[in-house]
Amino acid sequence: MNKLKVLDLFSGIGGFSYGLDQLQGFETVAFCEIDKFCQKVLKKHYPNVPIFEDIKKLTCKENEYDVICGGFPCQDISVAGLKKGITNETRSGLWFEYKRIIKEVKPRWVIIENVRNLLNNGFSTVLKGLHEIGYDAEWQIISARSVGAPHLRERIWIVAYPIGNGQRGIQSRGSSRKGRPEEVRIRRVGEEGSDKFTNSESERVQGLWPTRKQKSDTHGQETISLCDSEGEKFSISNSNDFRFWPSFTTEEEKSEWWTKATSSFCDRWKVEPAICRVDNGLPAGLDKDRASRVKALGNSIVPQIVSIIGERILYHEESKK
Repeated sequence: MNKLKVLDLFSGIGGFSYGLDQLQGFETVAFCEIDKFCQKVLKKHYPNVPIFEDIKKLTCKENEYDVICGGFPCQDISVAGLKKGITNETRSGLWFEYKRIIKEVKPRWVIIENVRNLLNNGFSTVLKGLHEIGYDAEWQIISARSVGAPHLRERIWIVAYPIGNGQRGIQSRGSSRKGRPEEVRIRRVGEEGSDKFTNSESERVQGLWPTRKQKSDTHGQETISLCDSEGEKFSISNSNDFRFWPSFTTEEEKSEWWTKATSSFCDRWKVEPAICRVDNGLPAGLDKDRASRVKALGNSIVPQIVSIIGERILYHEESKK
């Protein structure tokens, strides 16, 4: 199988690409990162991969990349930030540039990461945006602790793929539901239904691993009415036509699958010690770029989780042959 070409947006120190590098099916062919220190790190480890500096100036061609990945800025989403949300005036509003590039490229897969609080501050904007450009999405909160780290670091991970024909025919393959991902569709609705995206709703429509059978209101789908940041109503319907992650009916099944999926990474890819190795007690003047390194690590993602998502992508790529 030819390697999937990856565009790594908001690259930071390359956590997404590093995670995908652990597999044999991906090749990062371009980065987009504005931070100068992070650019140095990327140039050291990926000397032959071009780095685009400003996502606002980045333009792409259709089908230029197979996979687009990245975690757009969280400063206006995080509970530790100003919580201004995703708007054209905020740094987190760079999501709209991310969306533009997905629309231009039309990749087979999109992997998006952000802080857990996105569920309460901008999640409907992201899902609605993906739907507008022809993508379905699945999501789940995954913790660094899930891959053996000593800290929690919960993040939301979103996997998106084209609406309709899914991954070029995977939806029609066989009748077994085991190992097939769940499709999440978004469509506009009338005035009926909830006008808020509450915590209980966000838990109820967790897209990656449904842990119980859900009641359906029409054609085997569950539809939940939501309202975006501008007050415009739409809904999410969970369909069983296509499943990215396996479906589970109990927490025990989910836990058993996740344990097996992460065991190889936990065994051969040890996490850093609980005490961060860059924080070695030296005065800042004797440890150049220390602050930049700590900032870059803090903004990075857990690459082991990206590897597991990457393995799942390769599973579906192989299945459609």
